[in-house]
Amino acid sequence: MDPLSIIADELKQRDRERWLACLYAAAPARPGLVALLALDAELAQLVATTTEPLLGEIRLAWWRDRLIEIDSQPAPAQPLLQALQARTLPRLSGSDLAGLEDGWLARLNGDAAGSTSGCVRLFALAAGLLGADPAEGEYLGRALALAQSPPDRTSVLLRPLRALVELKARDAAHAAAGRPLEPRGTLARQGEGGQRERCVRIAHRLRSDVSRDRRAPAVARDDGAQFGRCADGRTAGGEARPHVHRARAARERAAG
Repeated sequence: MDPLSIIADELKQRDRERWLACLYAAAPARPGLVALLALDAELAQLVATTTEPLLGEIRLAWWRDRLIEIDSQPAPAQPLLQALQARTLPRLSGSDLAGLEDGWLARLNGDAAGSTSGCVRLFALAAGLLGADPAEGEYLGRALALAQSPPDRTSVLLRPLRALVELKARDAAHAAAGRPLEPRGTLARQGEGGQRERCVRIAHRLRSDVSRDRRAPAVARDDGAQFGRCADGRTAGGEARPHVHRARAARERAAG
């Protein structure tokens, strides 16, 4: 199985929202962005499951060393490292990727400022892969880390990153106001037996042309269509909610 397919599946399970954002990146940049965010998810999982800080530091150091090595030698038989070498080099270097370890090491040791710097670095690297200005990526990364709204205008290439920032800022606003957070993930990810409705604003930010783009992977078109139906007021089963039926009927009467 292709290493990229393996890590894309893992990213989809660990952070479906970031995985979805990758699908809306420009097709040439999409594999590299998947690999980059999969690396960040792997380091996040490492820190989250570490109970002994010293052991966590050793595991993070292992990743740093392996990432630096892919600049000068073939990646070992590890799908994530293989995908990073094949999909992010030469636009990024292994040393660039190894720098992400600093942010997760800071998080492991409770250093909030260092953790913010790690998020800034991640988005700067992502911007580079997307063909945008890394400085603009840094700005979005800082906004994400601080749960702040993004600037009014950003490069169209950075729409996937901007949408993630907006969702994080909206979560923070809901929490500050004591309101429940919006549902997360795509329709299929909602809880068993629930309404499974996902009227997520990411659809409006990212639903560009992917569901119509026949060059995009089938999974991208399918997920884009799901989000499009939901944003238009449909339930998980594809049926419109009652108020949408009424609105549509009114439009049809007016047109008739």
